[in-house]
Amino acid sequence: MIVEKKNYLYLFSFLFLILSWKYPIKGFYGTGVRFDDFIILFGFLYFILTQRFKLLLPDFVTVMVVFTITSLLSSIISFSYGTGVSPFKSILFSLRHVEYLMVFYIGINLRSAHVISALKFFVIYQFVIVILQSYGYLSFGTLFNVEQRQVGSTGGPWELAVIMAMPLFYFLSKRMFFYSGLSAFVLLSTGSRVTIVAVLLVFLLVLVKYIFLAKNMNKKIITALLFIVFISISVAFVVFGDVYFIERLVSLRGFEYVHFDEMYLANEISPSQFKNYDIEYIKSVLSTVSSDASAYSRFSRWSLAIETLKSYSVIFFLTGLGPSFFGNALDGSFLRILLTTGLLGFSLYIIFLYKIYQFILISRSWYLMGYLFVYVFSCLFIDISFSLKATLFLWLFLGVVYGERLKNV
Repeated sequence: MIVEKKNYLYLFSFLFLILSWKYPIKGFYGTGVRFDDFIILFGFLYFILTQRFKLLLPDFVTVMVVFTITSLLSSIISFSYGTGVSPFKSILFSLRHVEYLMVFYIGINLRSAHVISALKFFVIYQFVIVILQSYGYLSFGTLFNVEQRQVGSTGGPWELAVIMAMPLFYFLSKRMFFYSGLSAFVLLSTGSRVTIVAVLLVFLLVLVKYIFLAKNMNKKIITALLFIVFISISVAFVVFGDVYFIERLVSLRGFEYVHFDEMYLANEISPSQFKNYDIEYIKSVLSTVSSDASAYSRFSRWSLAIETLKSYSVIFFLTGLGPSFFGNALDGSFLRILLTTGLLGFSLYIIFLYKIYQFILISRSWYLMGYLFVYVFSCLFIDISFSLKATLFLWLFLGVVYGERLKNV
């Protein structure tokens, strides 16, 4: 049994991680290392030094450790073969998953009252920021500003959208509908099609459960869900003039992409060549694309990435091309994991997600189940598993739920 301590260092770490802006430390070997990374490391080391019990290794943590080892082996094989990956960056790409899981141990020591208070402040904080950004202020706050889409204090609208799903579901589970509504509003302001559709699917599943499966239908929950969706969309129309998400969803009709299998490519494409092809054939023509530019960019890059893997020996289908091969963005976590760590790494990552699903099912933490669904769905089209803050929220609340279970033992 864990003896709960009033340890405000964990609360400080939690607040810093969820409120900080995305600013890499300049000159740190071009790796993009941030202060967040050091906070996570110090928080984990403090946990190791102050706890009097063995380091907890639930199944999903163990699988993630094995996945990281597999990623490191992929880095070594790729570098040894001469694919052109940077060994230093490739190793850091692998180790970031272990860094993210360190947040789990911070979450274990967070008190429920602190979590609720901090999450309330976080929602108001993001709400104020997106309102200011919609009027042209705080545009310096991110490296990736996207016109008509709000980014809050994150690295982009895609990241903010996934993150806001957590307070949305969390406060719904606590029946704190005001904060759920604010969370839904911020989520809509991002215009992120993938994540908004994922959240709507969760709502649909909840409605189906209560309408068709529950013996005693809770009309208050159904009414609250519909009310939150209606009010959030209505307010978004008033503030932003329209809901950019709807416009972007409609624009998907008739999208196009580059078929790289029909083009001449080098026998073995290095990371630098992949980047050059990306710039020459994809990014350079985005402004002239008649269909949705985001879809054009995403699916063209997928086509190029798949052809890149096919240009290598069959062994790379098993081990992958190395975690850092495709740079910072491939627009799809599952595809990136498959191509960079091979079938071995991809299989382990699927097992990792399944172990989390089993844990949440046993814990009956439905808000976390909703977030897991949104997270996995977003992984189909976004590099969300490599996003610090979105993955941080997953590990933090896994720790919160796990800690609550231990305190009740």
